[in-house]
Amino acid sequence: EENLQNEIKVYPNPFIDNFTIDLNSNNTKEYKIYSLIGEMVLKGTLNPNMNTINLSNLPPNTYLLTINNQTIKILKNK
Repeated sequence: EENLQNEIKVYPNPFIDNFTIDLNSNNTKEYKIYSLIGEMVLKGTLNPNMNTINLSNLPPNTYLLTINNQTIKILKNK
């Protein structure tokens, strides 16, 4: 099992419309974002290096970002 702790940086957190995922990896990774009730609200592929994710269409809330088997809590503010 891969240890992604040193491979992923998510900022800013909390965010307003966009946040950045910095992927310190040579490979692409799949990501999924879930609401707290378990509904998948977005999924996609992360490229190596910097990725900007836009969640301006979602209401302010706490979301769960899953990359491989790692989950990171992200908070969207107004």
